[in-house]
Amino acid sequence: MSRALPIAVTLLALFGSEALACDPAERLRLTDEIKSLTTKNAWPGVERKYNELEKARCVDLEVGTYIAAAQAAQELGKTFEMYERLTAAQGKEQNEDVQANIQGILNNYGRVDIVGSARRVAALVREAMPFPPDQVKSIKYAQEVMQGRGSFKGMLPVGDYKVADIEFTVEAGQEFQQILIGKVKPPKDSGERPEPVGITNRGLVNWSGPVFAVGGGLFGSREPDQYYKEDNTSYDQSPAIDFNGNNACGELGLLDDSSRYRDPDGDPSTPDDYCLWTSRQPGTIPLSTPTIDITAGYEIGLTFSQPEMGVLALVNYRRTPTRKFNQITVQAAGVVRPGIFRITAGPTYGLVFGSSKSFASWTDEGQKALLCDSTSQTEDPSCLARKDYTVSGIAGGGGLAGSFGAALLDLGPFEGLIEADAHWMHDGRRAYSGIGLRLGVVPKLERFED
Repeated sequence: MSRALPIAVTLLALFGSEALACDPAERLRLTDEIKSLTTKNAWPGVERKYNELEKARCVDLEVGTYIAAAQAAQELGKTFEMYERLTAAQGKEQNEDVQANIQGILNNYGRVDIVGSARRVAALVREAMPFPPDQVKSIKYAQEVMQGRGSFKGMLPVGDYKVADIEFTVEAGQEFQQILIGKVKPPKDSGERPEPVGITNRGLVNWSGPVFAVGGGLFGSREPDQYYKEDNTSYDQSPAIDFNGNNACGELGLLDDSSRYRDPDGDPSTPDDYCLWTSRQPGTIPLSTPTIDITAGYEIGLTFSQPEMGVLALVNYRRTPTRKFNQITVQAAGVVRPGIFRITAGPTYGLVFGSSKSFASWTDEGQKALLCDSTSQTEDPSCLARKDYTVSGIAGGGGLAGSFGAALLDLGPFEGLIEADAHWMHDGRRAYSGIGLRLGVVPKLERFED
């Protein structure tokens, strides 16, 4: 055991590092695109491609790629990112110009960590703007990030600043100065702290809008529990829930030790009065039964920081075209939207209604014995016709449902969504479950892109 553990850890590390390795073909493609965009001075495009390299875990890059990415960051005002990329380039190959740029950043910029709230956005202000254009870009970029996220961590030119009602000075150095917006408690003798100035309260709702989707899936239900207990001497009197609008033969007969059933009126010559112990149950709904799904609802986003979260109210209608079966469910769910993905989960309450055959599969073998005379096994037409008897009704119960999808299309105020869902409910006697795939629209979630 003591030897097996180090071996397992080593194998895990090897396979894990292989799984996380950068794809050489992807690295070549992106670096070539960076070279092409650099010749055109298309710095936003260079920044996007470099970010794609980072997401692809391509960390060991050419010096030229790091320098091009550093220049893109400089043009966009991302000074801290520029510093990191120049440092990476210098680590691969010593260069006097690169080192001079690094030293210039260290002499003229300081590191700050402004911690605020995306819901209550504070403005970053510098009254006396510096003269160098690169420093102006750096300040404007930090202001944009503050407006988008409510926080900023990076580099700013040395000087005096104000955020909310907090004044602070940025000094050159490699230590981060932290500013907590609205977190500083006043002295005990100063009374209540007034609301900080320069803060825009975004309110409770981040995004909201209708949700609509259509699709299909597979649906099914297990067979209901049998009425008779295994010992065939007693009768389970719990009612049939599903499709039990009317009992197929009036009252439900009680088990008789000699004949396995008892005719309610005592006259065995009237088979219509015999009570089939599955007559109130619709039989099996196969798990492969196809469905048509329609979903509509409303979504409200309540948080501003990633991954954004919210709540959702839904109504779903589901129908099986091959069987006269319908399901309507209402759901209250939580919503999480990390990146392009969307995840929902929550409780449901549903109604199932329609019509179906009255016999479950496990009644087929003894069908004639239960409907006709148990002694003679008479194949009377009136008995055999009961095979085609259908029952109808309605049942209700609680359940759970969830979905996982991706918003892939920009449709103005909405986003086009593809999602997979799973659902389950129980009416007190049997469970209903299914899976589906839907296409639809959801409200667009506006995010700050740095």
